[in-house]
This record gives sequence, C-alpha cells and structure tokens, in this order.
Amino acid sequence: GAEVDGGFSFRSKIDMWSSQVNREFRPAALLDRIPETTKILWIPAEKDELIPPRGVQAASKACKGTAQVAEVPYLTHFQIYSFAGFEVSSNLAADWFLKYLGMRATE
Repeated sequence: GAEVDGGFSFRSKIDMWSSQVNREFRPAALLDRIPETTKILWIPAEKDELIPPRGVQAASKACKGTAQVAEVPYLTHFQIYSFAGFEVSSNLAADWFLKYLGMRATE
C-alpha cells in the first residue's frame, strides 16, 4: 500500500493502513479487563516519544492487581532495546518474572 513518513527516534517509511490502525488503538480502554490476579511490570523509558511515561503511571494506578513502574532514565523508546538500556530493562523484567513466576526459593 501507500507509504507515509514515520518513526520518531529515527525516520522510516510505514504503510498508511498501519499508521491509521495505530492511531485508533486505545489500550487504556482495556485495562478493566485485566484480572486482579495479574502481576504487571511497566518499564517505560523516561524520554519515550511514543508512550508518555505519565500514561504508564496512570495505567498502573488503574490496574486492580499488583503493578509496578520501573522507569529507565534518560532513554527514548527505541534506546531501551539495545546496549545499556536493554541490560537494565531486561534485568528488571527477569527479576520480576522470577519473583512472580519463578520457582520458590525452597524448591
């Protein structure tokens, strides 16, 4: 299909259909469907240009169950996926998974 300019931290081309669908997606409208027993870790980047950290904070507060926000300072949306940003965020996630999904210390 037709392409439009996209990207934030870097420029890229995206198809118009994807661009339109992304604008219509409202994940906050689904927060009330998350069961209270769900454990959620949010790892936003402080300078995220796609998902404002204040939106992550609000979403975390709207969750009924266990939720934690661990903001990674100084980074943009895509920087968190490589180098030091990836080390920090993946270790936070691994610790969270071990705490809530891992084996108990006595096993």
